[in-house]
Amino acid sequence: MTSKKKLPLAFWIFIGLAVGVVAGLILMNVPDGAGIDVAKNYIKPWGDIFLNLLKFVVVPIVLFSIASGVISMKDISKVGAIGGKTVVYYMCTTAFAVVLALILANVATSVGLFHTLDTTDLSYTPPEGQSIMTVIVNIFPSNAVKPLVDATMLQVIVISLFLGFGILLAGEKGLVAAQIVDSFNEVFMKIMDLIIRLSPIGVACLICPVVAENGPMILRDLVAVLARLCAAGAAPRKRRKSRPKATARASAPQSPAKCQRRRKLRNTCRCRCAKRLRRALSSKKVSYYPD
Repeated sequence: MTSKKKLPLAFWIFIGLAVGVVAGLILMNVPDGAGIDVAKNYIKPWGDIFLNLLKFVVVPIVLFSIASGVISMKDISKVGAIGGKTVVYYMCTTAFAVVLALILANVATSVGLFHTLDTTDLSYTPPEGQSIMTVIVNIFPSNAVKPLVDATMLQVIVISLFLGFGILLAGEKGLVAAQIVDSFNEVFMKIMDLIIRLSPIGVACLICPVVAENGPMILRDLVAVLARLCAAGAAPRKRRKSRPKATARASAPQSPAKCQRRRKLRNTCRCRCAKRLRRALSSKKVSYYPD
């Protein structure tokens, strides 16, 4: 009996998007604005719950996944190099994302590509600029709890790195802490998987009030973004040239003496591996940290 193939999550997210759009168009046409009130007061809160769940799981996943990765390396010298690369990578990708978003937003606004939303009731006061040294000082937290509450990701990364360093340096006494970190990492990964499965419902509840308030004109921008994403995903990619297989060498006949030498070498390696395994079992050495 053949098992049925499950549909991918992206398909269900697209279905949720379509359901949210249809529901928004229906509620938009309800007289006296009652449908818009329903969308804002009873449907949008479920989308906000989905966003809150995503925000809630981000900090524990970053904290425990980085700490678990540090512990699994078992070498403090390797961890220092990788920790520095992690911080630099995070800063570079964040700066690149901000610059790219500003460029695309300015280009789209100048061309008139997207529908302009009403911002009469919105206000924004930009924060004061900080020097480079102030930014570097603020990366290192003075409180272990506040960065986790405020979701300051650079400080969370620093906390996770120092947590992994401390467990490695503690040696055998850090065994329990290493197991706890690894266990929490697995637990929050499962929680994240559970939240991601709710994404079709969250997407439907988020898009429905947007369509109900702004009308079908907002769908033009949504379709344009989706079309660009699909075009980028369907763009032809350069195929790598396949290397010629060494069939002639594999099919070439070998001399009996060469085959006998290879046989002896394999037997010698097996004997050495068996001796090492018996020696390890007899000494009862147990690894402190999970692989």
